Amino acid sequence: MSLSIVTDRSSRGIDLLARFPLLRRLSLHRWFPLAGALLLLVLGAVLVAGGFIGTPVGNRSGIVVAVWILWWFLLIAVLLPFGARAWCGVCPVPVVGDWVQRRRLTSVADEDPRAATGPPGKLIGRNRYFGLALRWPRALSNLWLQNLGFLLLATFSVVLLTSPLASAVAVVAMVLAATAVAWAFRQRTFCRYLCPVGGFLGLYSMSSTLAVRAKDASVCATCREKSCLAGSAGGWGCPWLQYPSRLDRNNACGFCLECVKSCSHGNMTIFLRRPFAERRLLGWDEAFKAYLMVALAIAYSVVYLGPWGELKAAANVGEASGWRAFGLYAGALWILALVVVPGAFVAAAWGGRRLAGARLALRDAALASASALVPFGLLAWIAF
Repeated sequence: MSLSIVTDRSSRGIDLLARFPLLRRLSLHRWFPLAGALLLLVLGAVLVAGGFIGTPVGNRSGIVVAVWILWWFLLIAVLLPFGARAWCGVCPVPVVGDWVQRRRLTSVADEDPRAATGPPGKLIGRNRYFGLALRWPRALSNLWLQNLGFLLLATFSVVLLTSPLASAVAVVAMVLAATAVAWAFRQRTFCRYLCPVGGFLGLYSMSSTLAVRAKDASVCATCREKSCLAGSAGGWGCPWLQYPSRLDRNNACGFCLECVKSCSHGNMTIFLRRPFAERRLLGWDEAFKAYLMVALAIAYSVVYLGPWGELKAAANVGEASGWRAFGLYAGALWILALVVVPGAFVAAAWGGRRLAGARLALRDAALASASALVPFGLLAWIAF
């Protein structure tokens, strides 16, 4: 069988679902990738229980080793470069919230809107959801809350790495938050706009060799069902609040493959493409995510790999140094992440624009320069 090489809006690539029929059959199955998420949910429950009742020593705790060492390494070094946001497809955190919304695991609540019977639940497209199904505020439809959440987690990273109890509490809090948001708001609102990990996953997934895209734009242009958005008997409308047929970046694609299942024309697929095919950033929120990740890579290298034991002790609020030293450390970290690193890059963009005599808005120059931090930041974190 010859390789099916096609062009999407951002790159050329190999159509993996056309090349490997078994992979296509698997991607159309309702249990895929749900089965992986359910297995990880069970494993996560065991690890969380160990965090609450097991050893208090971090390097002997399953949850610390599994989450902050094994999972983090695989995520940064393997999944993001070669699988885009495949982790989001099997992430156990939103599983309970999905069930609260859908009240089913594998089947699809598909209805013709013209013959809809009304409550219970709310019909969105062709799919019926439960809960309040509110729209997320437009003013918060960006990465700023994710940036803040990730920086907050990073501030307490030493505590999470050394305390199984703190790690267990953090994981439970994430699941509860995702479930509450799923009950109140539409689909994967938590994953799209609130998950602390989601922002950097979206940023670095642009570097990945995998991408979910439409095969033929002309098919999408003439499609009347828009089932990738509205849902169908085969799958739910995009849980990530995206229009899958128009995807040209990996940032907000959670690799749930619902669009592959729901598309009535079989026009959605997974492409294998060259690495670092995307770097385009669209706003200050994305640029600040890139700045934030570089700043934290610098800070972590100093705290964890440097010879200054007092600094590492200050980063651990549970140590004898106490809250005062931790407050100084946290303040320095936030200034580095929110002022020093962003200020340096924005100043460089301003200076470069002036020296070049370019008629370019500072925002455009800053976003263009920050895009270089996508591959640089990912490789820096892999090295760390």
